[in-house]
Order: sequence, then C-alpha cells, then structure tokens
Amino acid sequence: MCYTSPQIMEETENRIEPLPLPTIRRYPSYLREIRALTGKGEYDNGDVVRRLDEAGDGRFAMLAQETLTYAAPLDASVRADAVRMTPMAHTADLSSLDLSSLSEITIDMEIIALARP
Repeated sequence: MCYTSPQIMEETENRIEPLPLPTIRRYPSYLREIRALTGKGEYDNGDVVRRLDEAGDGRFAMLAQETLTYAAPLDASVRADAVRMTPMAHTADLSSLDLSSLSEITIDMEIIALARP
C-alpha cells in the first residue's frame, strides 16, 4: 500500500509553495505474522509502486528515502489490539484466532519524502 496516491500528488503539484510529500510503501513481509494469522495472502504493492512512479515521472524530486525493516515484539496484552488495528482484521473473526502464536510483528516499509523541483 502506498499512502500517497497519484491524486494527492496532483494536488501537491498545484500548490504555489512546494511542500514535502511523504510516501510510504509497504513490502510483502510487512505484518506477515498478522497476514498468516488472518488468512490473508502475501502483500504485493507492484501496481501501486508503478502508478506512483508513473504519476511522479519528473514532477517530483526525491528529498529522502529510508527503508525500515525490523521485528517488533508483542506483549500478550496488546496482541488483539495489534490485529484489530489492521485492515486485515475487518473481515476476520478475532475470537476464532489463536493470538498466542503472535509474539512479534514484522515492520517492512520504505518511506520517501518527495517535493516539487
């Protein structure tokens, strides 16, 4: 998923003052433990990345880029909340999930700051 859509990029392009435009791209291993627990497949953001690249073609300059990848431990007291806060839980029956196996979650994303040249 990319949190900066091409429509937001177009709106930013129309502003008089150039503003930084943060973009977050998630990778396939992002929250893989919750995906497995809820029966969701691997995440593929190829289409989103391609559309972002096409929409920003020459219209935005990259200010910074950082990749974050780490495993975050989950205390038993927050496991249900961690699952509940994700879109993957919208269709899942939380009472049927074995949350005891969820001892950590994987964070894997790319954060990019863009601006108009």
